[in-house]
Amino acid sequence: MPQFSLESSPRPAPPIRRAGAARLRIGRPLRLGAALLLAAAAAALAPPPALAKAPGASPVPVERPAFRPISSVRESARFVRPPAPVAASPAAEALVLDAEAEAARLLAEAEARAEALIAGAGITGHTGFALIDIATGAVLQVRHGDQAFPPASTVKALTALYALETFGPDHRFVTELRAARLRDGVAAGPVALVGGGDPSFDTDDLAALADAARAAGLRRAAGPFLADGAALAQMDRIDAEQSEDAAYNPAVGGLNLNYNRVALSWTRSGDGHALSMLAAADRTEAEVNAVAAAIGATGGGALEATGLQGGAETWIVSPDALGREGRRWLPVRRPAIYAADAFRALADARGIALPAPTEGPAPAGAALVARHESRPLDWILRGMLRYSTNLTAEALGLAASGARGARPGGLAPSAAAMSRWLMRRAALEDLEGLALQNHSGLSAQSRITPLQMARALRAAAVMGDDGMLTAAARAAGVTAAPPAPVPGAADGAARTPGVAAGAAAAGADPAGLPRGALHDLLRPVPLGSGADAPPPGVEARAKTGTLLFVRGLAGYLDAASGRRFAFAIFSEDLARRAAAEDLDRARGSTTWRKRAQALERRLLNAWARRL
Repeated sequence: MPQFSLESSPRPAPPIRRAGAARLRIGRPLRLGAALLLAAAAAALAPPPALAKAPGASPVPVERPAFRPISSVRESARFVRPPAPVAASPAAEALVLDAEAEAARLLAEAEARAEALIAGAGITGHTGFALIDIATGAVLQVRHGDQAFPPASTVKALTALYALETFGPDHRFVTELRAARLRDGVAAGPVALVGGGDPSFDTDDLAALADAARAAGLRRAAGPFLADGAALAQMDRIDAEQSEDAAYNPAVGGLNLNYNRVALSWTRSGDGHALSMLAAADRTEAEVNAVAAAIGATGGGALEATGLQGGAETWIVSPDALGREGRRWLPVRRPAIYAADAFRALADARGIALPAPTEGPAPAGAALVARHESRPLDWILRGMLRYSTNLTAEALGLAASGARGARPGGLAPSAAAMSRWLMRRAALEDLEGLALQNHSGLSAQSRITPLQMARALRAAAVMGDDGMLTAAARAAGVTAAPPAPVPGAADGAARTPGVAAGAAAAGADPAGLPRGALHDLLRPVPLGSGADAPPPGVEARAKTGTLLFVRGLAGYLDAASGRRFAFAIFSEDLARRAAAEDLDRARGSTTWRKRAQALERRLLNAWARRL
């Protein structure tokens, strides 16, 4: 099963820019007719019920009222035809002023409720969020919207969109076996295992490739056996700050196997243990020599990587860390050699003799012996977003950047290319606050703002890669571009259309609003059960992100009203992260994460019930 992407990092991240107090921005100055409707609807609005207390929060009772932003009033007027324009008499102007005063009161109330909800969550550090109406592009709620947070694995949603719009959902990655001067079953020249950047390639696929090579007549290589991973830039790990034995932080290259992890297996043997290194998949496993393990002295660390020993990546294992039998994943640092070594073992079992592999490019003109195609890209993306596989995100990001002409030499340049694409794709004003270090989010140094993430998700739902509204969006009456920012407004708050104008912009039944290809690839988010269960029709689909004292959730929310939103919620306590001595087991980190998750659920429930 693919690995999850938790991580730890001893180096503090750069400070986050924070400009002034948190502000919650909702709505725009209301036009006359809309203001009259707003005042009437607001007068009839009943107080919302309080929300339940977050698990693990302070035992002191804290009121957690739900949001009742101005936009909730908009639902009261959704199907009311806007009145015809009238002359602005003194009495009408007075009504407008009264309505604006009521709007200001509701704004202040919503701000207070948001702050109470966050304060009651019991988490330290900072929280920011942005909520955008899919139909209009209006920023309905925002807190620290222009301030940069570590996105963690939520950035995989953007990487998925990047790859999907570069290659299409039916794209397949190809891995080949080629041979030079193959005659009568013998390759007089080199035999090469050539990777095509497939991040899902595993030992089951490798076995099928060996079967195909046998069927094609290959029996022996008289020349060298080459591992060719040059399809993508190669690096020995995703993030240098991670623990050496973190299986979710493997090498990346053009020839990958089993998410570039190897299974360390041990069994009791007499007074000691027998160790083996396995390239393992669901149905097939092969013992490899490219990665080795040896028993070390008692009393030492559980695992120690010693680099290359005798041509193999070598791990020293303390006997104190081993039980009677077991297995655990370890990262691979030379994935092309690892994959070729596993192929050699599988080929040997099928009567094909190959020498030990070396890295190198396939010779020009080498004949195709066998070929494997991956499953379609949308299947790969679904697995990446479900299991948060870092190797998948990095390989896809590198491949997409290369296909778009960037040919980056590493993860940071490729992430920068994706950021420039995102700026155009989501019509972002600039890249300020957006500083991605890779495509997986496995870095405490990456940054994105809540507004940038939410706007990108909204663009993915209603706009094509050409920056134009999709046919589905046009049919639903979606507004072409996000509203212009309010001059001088904090947190980049945007103007929203008037009460009736917002409903008119949605056009058809809200249930017909477009989703975009990314929506259905994201996993549903549990929003509560029993008394905390959301109303019928409410659904959230999102990508989570978790680092030590960093938490994120970004995706789509269908509200009880039938409206659809794009949202991003980020929380971090980088001071506690920097102060932690052991980032793999930092004290209080689990409680902090659970409280941040509870806050996410409460925010989503509040938005879903009242917007």
